[in-house]
Amino acid sequence: MQLFLNMKLAWRIGLGFAAAILVTVILGSTVVLQQMQDMIHEAERKELSRLFDSAKSELKAQARMAETLAALVANIPQAQQSFSDNNRQALADMFVPAFKKLKADYLFKQFQFHEPNAHSYLRIHKPEKFGDDLSSFRKTVVATNQERKPIQGIEKGVAGLGIRGVYPVSSPAGEAIGSVEFGLALNDRFFNQFKENFSVDAALYISKDGGMQHFAGTFKDSIVGADFLKNALNSEQTADGYLNDVPVAIYADAVLDFSGKALGTMVLALDRTYYVDQIAAAKMQVLIIALIALVVGAAIAWIVAKAITGPLCRVVDAMNDVAQGEGDLTMRIESQGNNEIGNLVNGFNQFIEKMQVLIADVKSSIENLNQS
Repeated sequence: MQLFLNMKLAWRIGLGFAAAILVTVILGSTVVLQQMQDMIHEAERKELSRLFDSAKSELKAQARMAETLAALVANIPQAQQSFSDNNRQALADMFVPAFKKLKADYLFKQFQFHEPNAHSYLRIHKPEKFGDDLSSFRKTVVATNQERKPIQGIEKGVAGLGIRGVYPVSSPAGEAIGSVEFGLALNDRFFNQFKENFSVDAALYISKDGGMQHFAGTFKDSIVGADFLKNALNSEQTADGYLNDVPVAIYADAVLDFSGKALGTMVLALDRTYYVDQIAAAKMQVLIIALIALVVGAAIAWIVAKAITGPLCRVVDAMNDVAQGEGDLTMRIESQGNNEIGNLVNGFNQFIEKMQVLIADVKSSIENLNQS
C-alpha cells in the first residue's frame, strides 16, 4: 500500500485505470463464456434427448415388427392346423428354411411356438430343443396365453434380452391352442446399426446383483460411474467425458421392459469436438480482446493522467522556485479551464500577484524610511 502511495500520480491513475479495465474484462468474459457453455450444454442435452427418443422409437418399431410377424404366422391356416394337430414336424418344415434367411440378414434370432401352459412347443431357431417350462421367467408368454391378446416389448429370456412380439394362436375352429413369438436381438449389431443411422455411440447397461453390467453397445469402456448409471434408472442424467480420447457429451436414461419397468440404462455418447473447439476459440478471442482493451485503456489512462499531472507539475515547479527565492514573480501559468486544475492555476496566479504586490509595498516602505 505504501509503495502505491509513493508512486507518482500519473502512475497511480494509469494503474487504477488498467486494474479497472482488467477486472471488467475478466468478469465480463467469465459471464459470457459461462453463458456460452450453458447454452451449448442445453443444446447438447436437447439433441441427445431427441436421439434417445429415436432409440426408443427404434426399439418400439422392432417390437412392432416382431408382433406383426407373429400375427401373420398365427393367422396362417396351415400353421393353425399343424399346431392344432400337434404336428411339430409340419410346422418345422413350413418355417425353418424361411427363418434361416431372417436370422442371417436381419436382427431376428428367435421364432417359437408355445403351449397354453407356457411350455416351449417348437423353437424354429432351434428345432431340437422343446418342451421346457418358460412360465417362471417369460411373463409375456404367460400373459398372452392367459389374456389371449398380443404383447410386445423387451424381455429377458434364455438367451438374454430380446425385443419380442408374442401373439395368441387359435385352431381353425377358434379354440386357444397356444402362442407364437418372434424375437429380435438386442445386441451389438442393433447398436451398431443405430450408430450408423444417427451418428451417435450407444450402449446398454442392465441391473444385475445390485450393480450395473454392460450388456451391449458400440463401446465397452466405462465412460461414466456406477452411480451415474443407477441414477439414470429414475431420471435422465447428463455429463461430459471422453470416449477413445474424443470429448463427448453423455446422456443416459432408463430403458423399460414390456411391462413399463426399468430394466437398464442406455447411454448415448455424442462427439462434441466441434463445441470444444468453439469454446477454445472463444476463450482465445476473449484473451485477445482483453489484451487490446488493456493496451488501449492504459494509453487512454496515460493521456488522462498527463492531462491532469502536467499542470500540477508546472504549479509545483513554480511554487518550488518561489519557495527557494529564485522565482520570477512576473510569471503566470496559463489557465486550464473552469475545473479543479484551472482553479488551482488561478489560485496560484492570484497568490503570485499578491506576493508581487506585497513585495512591492515592502520595498516602497523601505525606500520611504531610508529617505526620511
